[in-house]
Amino acid sequence: MRRVDGELRAVMLACRVVEEIREDGRPEVVVRGVTQDIGPADTTPAAPRPARVALAQRVIMAEREPGRHRAIVDLRTLDVLRWIDEPPPGVAWEANGAHRPAIHRADLRTAVQMSRLLADEDRVEETLRVRAVSGEWTAVSVTAALMLLDQHTTAALVTVSPLS
Repeated sequence: MRRVDGELRAVMLACRVVEEIREDGRPEVVVRGVTQDIGPADTTPAAPRPARVALAQRVIMAEREPGRHRAIVDLRTLDVLRWIDEPPPGVAWEANGAHRPAIHRADLRTAVQMSRLLADEDRVEETLRVRAVSGEWTAVSVTAALMLLDQHTTAALVTVSPLS
């Protein structure tokens, strides 16, 4: 990548492409990306894959449990940023699905309160109703833990499980 000052830099790039439905009902492809400057391009022949990232991914995968579905959730909007595991079957989570993802209106205040409680607590748990792919509401157990993505961004690692 060439910076504004003209210097050629090696960067690591991560991006996400999603299709979102605009207010007028038309789909729109949105690309969000993050770059990290890893050094001068002439002394960094290839972008190294940090060992800590690979190790972190192995730890996350080792903690997988059947019936539990983990996601990274934006604490301001309560939107799923990324599913770590497969999304829960039967739950509407795709923006372009037949039924848009949603938390039941009566449970929305509880979800917002969970987000606020993470400022002081390590983990919060509640039962929330979320929209099913059928359009009906389904109750799930939700556990959230604060997740600091960087110095400016906080999210939550949210685990969704069916009620026993």
